[in-house]
Amino acid sequence: MRTSRPPLRRVVAVIGSLLSLATALPGDDELRLYAEDAVNSEGDRATACVWLAHGCRFRFPPPKGWSVKCQATNATLLLTHPDLKAEIGIVLHREPEGTNGPPDLAHWQRQAQSRYPQATLQRESECTVAGREGWAFELAKTVGTGTAALVRVVMAPYPGGVAEFEMRTTAVHERMARRALRGVLSSLTIEPVATEGSPRR
Repeated sequence: MRTSRPPLRRVVAVIGSLLSLATALPGDDELRLYAEDAVNSEGDRATACVWLAHGCRFRFPPPKGWSVKCQATNATLLLTHPDLKAEIGIVLHREPEGTNGPPDLAHWQRQAQSRYPQATLQRESECTVAGREGWAFELAKTVGTGTAALVRVVMAPYPGGVAEFEMRTTAVHERMARRALRGVLSSLTIEPVATEGSPRR
């Protein structure tokens, strides 16, 4: 007997993995995405994703088997589960000129709820990402035929802006998606770079 596909499958496009490529993208602030050999916490060889953007070097190992795609137009990375059960979007927001720091938690909650107007704020908390204090909150809503959809947003400041990590999944895949997001955030490093030259290999 065939089971119906979760609603997430209808809104997530299939994405090919780009981790084996070094990607130079046009624009005023050049973005580069490439792979780098690494050793994980168990001492095994792994592959780390390195993203040079907005004067910083963002480095983390993507969840095993997930694809990674860089969107040049809006400084976004999209990590997608191979079976489309979840995805993690990473968006870089520049700090507005003339301000004394990044916007507060309430600002980011309003931004997220404007994208998901039917969702309800479930919880919020402070967190630490790459050695910097950030914020996390969750939204939930019912879609389709009663399927519960979950969105977890983590805001991580970096020099000159804020990185937004948005996990999207359904309740049935929540545990797997949370584990994937934790893996990215716990291993993430953010380092300012003087120039965005050729990637190190």
